[in-house]
Amino acid sequence: MQALLRDAIGLVRLRVEPLAHYRYPVWQPLAWLALLSTAAALGAHDFDAPLLAKVAFFVTLDLLSTIVSTLWLMGWLRLLDRKPLESSLFPLVVLAATPQLLQPLAALLDGDAELIATVVLTLYGLVVLVRAVAVATAHRTGQIVAGLLAYLPLALLQYGLAVQMATIFGWIPAEAAAT
Repeated sequence: MQALLRDAIGLVRLRVEPLAHYRYPVWQPLAWLALLSTAAALGAHDFDAPLLAKVAFFVTLDLLSTIVSTLWLMGWLRLLDRKPLESSLFPLVVLAATPQLLQPLAALLDGDAELIATVVLTLYGLVVLVRAVAVATAHRTGQIVAGLLAYLPLALLQYGLAVQMATIFGWIPAEAAAT
């Protein structure tokens, strides 16, 4: 687990190794993803659900989203290279989401400051992801950005389905979900 923590800190500092470096026992990236999801759940103060349900919802949502985005990026890179990657992107994609750990701190801010902090965290998370995948797989940054832009409609669909589910469960008021 120490190697994973060291690599997570390295990625946040934009220090990236080749893809083969990011190999861990399966449970470690899953545990890290659960921690990141719990942090996101704790930062979602407008999400009116019992704590256990909120954490379970966010863990499930993040796991599915990470799997789908990893498969998308691996397919995108396979299309570019006309050959499969030598390793899975899953651990790298999970570690690239490490800035999400700061989400509960952003939620402590008021009004516009919270929104600005959340946007900055999100943008920085995207920078970390793009740089990590580009450097680890030896691709140009523009190729990774193009792959993420191609993934955007699917990401928006996932987000819409998650909001719809949370609204059905009564965890988000219907008025808030419409905005």
